[in-house]
Amino acid sequence: MVGMNLRGAALQGAQLEGADLRGSDLRGADLRGARMNNALLNQTDLGGARLGPLPLGGGRSMSSTLTGARLRYARLAGADLSGANMDQVDLSGAILTGAVLDGVSLKDARLDHAAGLPASIAA
Repeated sequence: MVGMNLRGAALQGAQLEGADLRGSDLRGADLRGARMNNALLNQTDLGGARLGPLPLGGGRSMSSTLTGARLRYARLAGADLSGANMDQVDLSGAILTGAVLDGVSLKDARLDHAAGLPASIAA
């Protein structure tokens, strides 16, 4: 599924475990309840996608475009989000303990009740 155009797709509850979605366009897709354990999401555009709650931890790299994505209550503990564009993302209630956020842009992001944010971001 590398490089697929899934823009606006209704993928609620989809079984995407281990799926290779690198470089895919998932802008505006509804992925609520999708099982995405071990999915490869590098360079995937998830702008405006509905994702939470969603487990995306385990040290996987997600250098993706997440602008405007709704990641409410997402479990991102241990996820490598280095370099991701997360401007205007909704991370309300998300768990980010141990997440790598080097070079992440969080301009105008909603961080209400997000847990595990580094002090440099939480302040």
